[in-house]
Amino acid sequence: REAAVEADKQYKSNIEQLDTLRQEWELTHIDACEMFQQQEVDRISVIRNALWVHCNHLSMQCVKDDECYESVRTTLESCDIITDNNHFVEGRKTSSTPPAPIEYQNYYDNDAADSNGSAGFIEGVKKRFSSLLTGSNTFGSKLNINEPVAQPAAQTSEGVYASIPGLQVTQASSDEYKALYDYIAQGEDELSICVGDVVVVKEKGEDGWWMVERNGFSGLVPGSYLVQE
Repeated sequence: REAAVEADKQYKSNIEQLDTLRQEWELTHIDACEMFQQQEVDRISVIRNALWVHCNHLSMQCVKDDECYESVRTTLESCDIITDNNHFVEGRKTSSTPPAPIEYQNYYDNDAADSNGSAGFIEGVKKRFSSLLTGSNTFGSKLNINEPVAQPAAQTSEGVYASIPGLQVTQASSDEYKALYDYIAQGEDELSICVGDVVVVKEKGEDGWWMVERNGFSGLVPGSYLVQE
């Protein structure tokens, strides 16, 4: 009987210890659950706040973009394609008419004449013209002032071309001209001039090259580069 009583006491003591451990476990479990719950609350709160701020920024940017888009739409509403094209043409056009067509120029004049009806001869006279272009540095052949003027050969009755006469130089009274463009001498018989230089014209060649004098120096320059004062 004493052993049974002792065993009952031991059993009751074990039950009490087990209940104490159970209570401690429950408290620890509750603390852990509360900690995990708080961590989850913090995680969700951080994500929520970050998304909220991000959406606010996007919303503000969308408002600004919409204002810009509205400004563009307003500008496009006042755009007139025909008016814009006409304005561009008026501001960039170079001329109101197309360039003139290139005309054929005959270098030989043919003239056959015989009062008795017999075959006449053909007299050809070669025409020389200046290839000077305003503002260009490429020129045609120029006059050699030291070259004597050739005399035309006598006409023959064999129907061949007559010899080409030499270039004639017309004497012009000395006069002052002003340079419109710069020109750099290409030969010893030429004279370099600059825009605004005043020169005295001594001779005017039919091929477009003029003999001028400036500051005691003389030489040939393109006549199209000069304008009379």
